[in-house]
Amino acid sequence: MFTGSQLHRVRVFFLCTILCVCLPMVFAAELSESLDPVVGSSLTTQKDQALEYIKSGQLTEAEAALDKLKSDYANTKDFDQTLFELAECYRANQQEAQALSLHQYNVANTAPSESSLRSQVEVIAHYMRQKDDSLVETEPNAMKSRFSEQAGLPTAIGDLAAYSVSLGRSDRARAWLADLDKQWPNHKASLNVQGALALKSYRSRDKAAKAADMKNLLTRFEACEDEQLDAVIHGIGKCFEWSGQIDGCLRINTYNAERFAEEDYAERKHGFWSLLAVVRDYGKLKDADKIEETVSKWQDILPDEFTTSCLINAAAEQMESLDKSRFESLLSLNSAKFKGQEHACKSQGHLARHYIETGRYEQADEAIESLRQDYPEHQPQVSGQCFWLGMQYLAADEKNPIAEPNSLIVKSKGTEFEPHSLGSDPSSRVLAIAEMLSTDKALSAVPESANRGRLLKCAHAISKGNKVLAESVLSEADLKDKKVRAKLANDLYWMGRFYRNQDLPAKAINMLNFNREQFADDKWSMVRSYHDTAMSQIALNDSLNAQAMTDELIADYGQTSGYRVEEYICIIGEEFFGRGVQAISAGNIEKGYALLDQAIAVWEKELQEVRLAPEDIPYIMYYLAQACYQRQDYDKALDYYQQTAAYTDFNKAWSALYHVAKIYEKMLKQNRASADQVRSVYRTLLERYPDCPASKVANHRLNTL
Repeated sequence: MFTGSQLHRVRVFFLCTILCVCLPMVFAAELSESLDPVVGSSLTTQKDQALEYIKSGQLTEAEAALDKLKSDYANTKDFDQTLFELAECYRANQQEAQALSLHQYNVANTAPSESSLRSQVEVIAHYMRQKDDSLVETEPNAMKSRFSEQAGLPTAIGDLAAYSVSLGRSDRARAWLADLDKQWPNHKASLNVQGALALKSYRSRDKAAKAADMKNLLTRFEACEDEQLDAVIHGIGKCFEWSGQIDGCLRINTYNAERFAEEDYAERKHGFWSLLAVVRDYGKLKDADKIEETVSKWQDILPDEFTTSCLINAAAEQMESLDKSRFESLLSLNSAKFKGQEHACKSQGHLARHYIETGRYEQADEAIESLRQDYPEHQPQVSGQCFWLGMQYLAADEKNPIAEPNSLIVKSKGTEFEPHSLGSDPSSRVLAIAEMLSTDKALSAVPESANRGRLLKCAHAISKGNKVLAESVLSEADLKDKKVRAKLANDLYWMGRFYRNQDLPAKAINMLNFNREQFADDKWSMVRSYHDTAMSQIALNDSLNAQAMTDELIADYGQTSGYRVEEYICIIGEEFFGRGVQAISAGNIEKGYALLDQAIAVWEKELQEVRLAPEDIPYIMYYLAQACYQRQDYDKALDYYQQTAAYTDFNKAWSALYHVAKIYEKMLKQNRASADQVRSVYRTLLERYPDCPASKVANHRLNTL
């Protein structure tokens, strides 16, 4: 719903603050009856044909197919749902007029139902986007009258109110919230509205509004008695998290977690998820003491070993970047106290990795043996962990190939397991784990284990420069099986990605090149390998080859849908951009400008040659504008900012307008723009986005120009 204003991608360098949050539509009613099988099949077939016409831009054919649907199925069940889906397809393909017309037809020509109510909501949302205040005031009353018996009516009103907040009309949202409270007291729909208002206040600098709206939200939580309340609260907390408002997120998650205390996990799992979110929030706030305090408080309160072990493992994962000593202590606690549990198994794997990273290979070997011995019910997980621990040893060999003085023979504790010599150095340990994955009686029951062993041997051979041996080992797998090929290609990609994450870009490139050579028929593998190779080349300051790799990706897959090509290319541009900004900040202007030029080249080529969804275009435009602005190419930046601002529902359109005004002010000093031009842009900014972060500055500039 509301596809024009939903967030599609949030980037580190550009989208620091989310302005538009549309809380998800939730309709309680479900269609319980089914169509006659023959009629249903025919309706579905004709609907699918109409959808294809819309997606491919064949609008005349789409209208003809729609007329036939209206003629043949107007009185059949699910016709209203069909109309709704077709209208939303029009909207997704930027055919706003056709979408509006079809939603209006659905409301006027079908009986009140969940689907026709959703169409009514979309009609009102359209009027809201067009700022048609007269219709926005009258249509909701008509909706309440027509759909008075629909269970989803209060939710629909709540979603429209929350949408009003995202469009900068908090006043309207508060009026609709009052209406909700009057007709449906303590309904969970009001929580979404109040959540949106509180989030808006948190993004503002109005401390009084922030405190009042959060207090109101928590009060509403207390009053609501809905059975799904913990899920609603958790969802609102996620909205705060996505928006980067960690302090507000922490308050909401803490409240929900307290409600979960001593409750059964199956009954209140969202409350427990909020408890895990509390730990994540403290991790983002870099508060190691609070993480430890949370574990200490809750480990004796939680109802079972599963939830307790899960909490301790989550706390350890957050502690890793804050305090290595406490990270190790939490892992040791979990693996010792809850041996055999799923999340203790994860902790044992983390502990083995930690030992490898700190050069304590004998302790790592013992931790790996514990994985094999103590977690018989989690052998698929153990197999995967052993595989990545083998890669960890391989990375350790690349970074620090000094051998330990003595060989370690891991002793077996049970008849199911044979002892394995893990050798005297990281390199030999890789081969030992590969052999273990292939021969261990318990692990061999996991279908992927043998191939994981082969992949480790491949990685070892590639690291030693023996590509022929790597190919020979890989050929032992059943490469004719499509599922096996896809799994091997995917794993090889992630092995290359692992090297990237370990800051070994040259090794990553070797692995990714091998992957592309062996699995050129696997599109997913090819697209991702192109992307990660380019990113690794950028890390090696090999910008020219990174640009060439990006060009190959665009040429080979730019028009291919379904593989996130547009996203991967965009990220490459962001990497150039980020490094360019860093270079400029460090005083290396020439290098910074060169990197920004490459970011601009990537994004401009993406606009011209890559198949983009309509909602992706303003993002690329905005990125280009930002890059040109950083490069002080203000004429070009102005053009891209103006193009971005034309997408009025785009969540950074206010920022684009603000930068247009700033550039005009720079031009004003050079007698290339007039004060009237500057004032005009600021007025437009305030008219369209009165609650945006730049509103105070705009008002000030209007008063001082």
